[in-house]
Amino acid sequence: MQSELLMLRTIARPDKQIILPPVIITEQAQAGGWYVEPERAQILIDGRCYPLNRGLIAISSSAEVDLDNVLAHEYRHHWQVMNGWQLDSVGWNAPGLSYKQKIIRYFSRSKSEMDALLFSLPYATEDQALEWQEWLIKEKELKGKA
Repeated sequence: MQSELLMLRTIARPDKQIILPPVIITEQAQAGGWYVEPERAQILIDGRCYPLNRGLIAISSSAEVDLDNVLAHEYRHHWQVMNGWQLDSVGWNAPGLSYKQKIIRYFSRSKSEMDALLFSLPYATEDQALEWQEWLIKEKELKGKA
């Protein structure tokens, strides 16, 4: 847990005015992780209650998670909210679409998700995020030719 907080502080260093949200590692994490906006409420995760007054970043305990990339992505959502953005994430479930088509749909239809993806790329230690970016660039080029 200390290493996640240290990494979050490193990612957030340019944004000293932003209060950092707690980071938890959980088996319940959806995808690689998720972000909960600050509010006057609590959330129950893994049998433990967490206050949401500063928001919350949850990261999957899966060994397959690119921790730095996911943490940077979810921090960017926190940064967005703290800077007045409205998160516009679209649903992930799209029956009948391939994994690649779902990735393209997910990131190309959401300004906040695309921004978080681009922000987190320098922190990616695996090729998956770069592959997603490549798919999105190729899709944009194809639409530009149409």
